[in-house]
Amino acid sequence: MEELLRRELGCSSVRATGHSGGGCISQGRSYDTDQGRVFVKVNPKAEVNDWQEDWVVFYARQRIQPQMDMVEKESGDREALQLWSALQLKIPDLFRDLEIIPALLHGDLWGGNVAEDSSGPVIFDPASFYGHSEYELAIAGMFGGFSSSFYSAYHGKIPKAPGFEKRLQLYQLFHYLNHWNHFGSGYRGSSLNIMRNLVK
Repeated sequence: MEELLRRELGCSSVRATGHSGGGCISQGRSYDTDQGRVFVKVNPKAEVNDWQEDWVVFYARQRIQPQMDMVEKESGDREALQLWSALQLKIPDLFRDLEIIPALLHGDLWGGNVAEDSSGPVIFDPASFYGHSEYELAIAGMFGGFSSSFYSAYHGKIPKAPGFEKRLQLYQLFHYLNHWNHFGSGYRGSSLNIMRNLVK
């Protein structure tokens, strides 16, 4: 890793510091360099997303479907699987006449991954990928969310497009399913409620 950081960051000095650790998906470690301290997340799986020309296909196949595969494997939840079958048919309608310009997303932008120091705001622990900018707001509105000034500033730059609220639910579905798979069935109800709302 040290050699990779030297090469990619153009550093002459790189030294691992502190303890390595990880969450439920990736491992991480901080490094002191002659350009400052960096934190690196590493995931040994060769999966980290295939490029798709179509965002709707990407989201359904590479975000929701893997979560549903885990639900099926772990619990075989019949209602969840039936709702997902119905929802897949409805997803394209949520994006009709919408131009999606790929944006580099943080991917896990919630209150626990945001802080501030003397130099200003800091965001950390990304799960980055290219996708629809609205996706970023899904988990931002969960678990306490952000202040109204955050959303005003965001929508001042990127106004809400028609259908925003339903797409927001679709994007939150990934996070609820992910929490169901990682932290237990306490998130089942929220996952199913979103699917029920979207298939109406």
